[in-house]
Amino acid sequence: MLVAVAVVLSACGGGASVIASSTPAAATSTSPSSSPTAAVPADALRFIATPFKGLATVTVQEHLAVNLITTNAVITSNGVDGGLTLNADGSLAPDSKIVVDLTRLSSDQSLRDKWIELFGIETGTFKTATFVLQKATGLPSPLPANGQWTFTLDGLLSVHGVTKPATWQATATRAGRDLTGAATTLVHWADFNVEKPQAAVRQVVSVSDDIRLELKFVGTQAD
Repeated sequence: MLVAVAVVLSACGGGASVIASSTPAAATSTSPSSSPTAAVPADALRFIATPFKGLATVTVQEHLAVNLITTNAVITSNGVDGGLTLNADGSLAPDSKIVVDLTRLSSDQSLRDKWIELFGIETGTFKTATFVLQKATGLPSPLPANGQWTFTLDGLLSVHGVTKPATWQATATRAGRDLTGAATTLVHWADFNVEKPQAAVRQVVSVSDDIRLELKFVGTQAD
């Protein structure tokens, strides 16, 4: 539902108008391949995702037909790739991007997972979700070698062939060359032209319009 309505990839801000496009993203289903490869700029810090250590989580509230139970559907993908580059002035370099492999999305219900693949995000066609990081507000500059910070992260979120601006509430912890981060945002089905599941899954009476996306990043500083 991704990042996964992705993603990446599974809460406190969202986009407005559609920016682009309807072209499916490239696959990253087996091994990470989206990490920045250009030379690190002078006085900049680049952190590259550690393969299969991060996690994208999608959470949506479901109202089930059985006893009219309300529960949370949780879908995850450990296919978090990419990286970020912090310039000396605190800005983010254009190659700062997180990619979530939507083909690795799974939950506790195989029927739900099949619906996501065939009818929801259509992961056979739209294999990845991406978040291009554009601005981090609240991170110290230069970034200390050790510490923990709370900040907001703005950028462009692409899911299901649609790209929209998104604002995430984030925390980051640095311990020398290691960086971990967690970010949440709130999106809606209509934002990314994704069909609600009650049309295909009879057990579901309805689902919430709100979709909570959580992204955990685990990375190491590049030389």
